[in-house]
Amino acid sequence: MNKNELTLETLKISADKYKVTLNFLTSAFKLIALVAIIYIIMEGLREIAGANPAAIKALAGLVKELKISTITGYVLAAFCGSGWYMERKGKKRLLRKKAAERHRLEQNDPYNPACGLTPTGDTPTSEGN
Repeated sequence: MNKNELTLETLKISADKYKVTLNFLTSAFKLIALVAIIYIIMEGLREIAGANPAAIKALAGLVKELKISTITGYVLAAFCGSGWYMERKGKKRLLRKKAAERHRLEQNDPYNPACGLTPTGDTPTSEGN
């Protein structure tokens, strides 16, 4: 490994560390924002309920009509569905990259059993069939 390759690897590691730190800070900021939003909503509800005892009954009716469990279920389903989609998309991208790299490495190797496959790893169809 020469000096330039060592410098390149050092920069790659530094960039990866920066990316991990940035992802952590982004997640932490989102969590803090979520907690702040919930806090603001709860403070507003406390002021509403404290202003008038009849407001407690109205607030209970509002909560009953909101059906929080149903809303939570929809949010959780959307979160899990989007997580599955992103994970699946990442796997497909990784398989495409792996197949392209394998195809590039094996294209001049006549003794490799994977030689001659399509970039997705499929057996090419012959024109006569």
